[in-house]
Amino acid sequence: MSATSPAQILDIADSGSPWFDAVHSTTCLFRLGRFRKELERDNASQATLVTLLATTGFKELIALHRMHVSQMGSLSTKAMVQAIGNSALAIGDLYKFAPDLERTCPVLAVVAADTLARVRRDSSGLNGGSTRYLSNVLYGLKDVKRYESVDKVFASIARELTLEVRNMNQQDIGNSVLAFGARCVRPGDFDKFLNTVADSANKDLHNFTAQHLSNTAYGFAKCGVKRTEFMKDLGDAFAQQIDSAANANSHMRLASPSPHSLANTMYAFAIFGIYHERIIRAAARAVVTWDATSFGEMDLAEIIWAFARLGFKDAPVMSVAAKRGQELLPKMSNWGVCVMLWSFRELGFQDDFSAFTSKVGAEIQSRGLSKGDVERSHSGPVLWNQD
Repeated sequence: MSATSPAQILDIADSGSPWFDAVHSTTCLFRLGRFRKELERDNASQATLVTLLATTGFKELIALHRMHVSQMGSLSTKAMVQAIGNSALAIGDLYKFAPDLERTCPVLAVVAADTLARVRRDSSGLNGGSTRYLSNVLYGLKDVKRYESVDKVFASIARELTLEVRNMNQQDIGNSVLAFGARCVRPGDFDKFLNTVADSANKDLHNFTAQHLSNTAYGFAKCGVKRTEFMKDLGDAFAQQIDSAANANSHMRLASPSPHSLANTMYAFAIFGIYHERIIRAAARAVVTWDATSFGEMDLAEIIWAFARLGFKDAPVMSVAAKRGQELLPKMSNWGVCVMLWSFRELGFQDDFSAFTSKVGAEIQSRGLSKGDVERSHSGPVLWNQD
């Protein structure tokens, strides 16, 4: 398929060609999803894409794909694994634009379970390509509704990947751990896989990108699997990424730590209560030296909350937080404004930055939030949202 734009993809999908089968409909959706990822920072292009996704062609493509998903069993095992992986990624990229697409998830999960059974039957184990596509299933479906069939296939894939951790690359490990964190409901759901990762991947953490390290840390925290030495090794690797990025040539910075990856990593250390000097100091340097405008409201709140939870006091960090926080205050969530005040108080900086904390207090009052809300914000954003 040589289509190079969303419009061309939909033209192909709308052509009704007899060769347009499960592989082609899946590939069309997958490429549309990749286009969305590429365009999400470009508002004009994004608007164009949204317009395209509202067309009859896109709706027909979804209908074709739903029909083809149930026919994937006719594909070869290799093609079937690839098709379910790409389908899941496409759903993850596009379902917010098309609710009908999410309704494909239960059927896709059943097909994925059948695929796993075929892989077990047809071969002695998964290969590198298979682990990639199964990781894609996890990553693509991590945020969809809680369908029973999806939860079951997550458990099945966890069992399979536990046996293949040594054959998984850094991206697949990071994405899988993050997905399990997003899907974890009961303690212990995915512990065996995560503990195998901690036992097997710790010597290879220096090869992870900052994003993969962040995904791994965040997933461990969301699943509640505390492996202190593994987390310290991960923190060292992330700190090295921060240090390397400061000296890297511009063409090397695409994989550098971002405020979001830093926030997710610090979230994990805060939740686990692991005070690890190297990552904390590196995070503080990042807050002070990175472009302050690159910190979004949630990332800033989580990082400052993590410092407060861990008891790390640093006036230059809090100065940046106060200045940037004042700019972001109207955009912050209720948890964000409450935890900013809690953090400045907890670290003893309320009086030093009284102009900022007074404005935060006024914002809290204007939203009808209470002192109790400020106090309970210390438990973190996840528990706040569950209350």
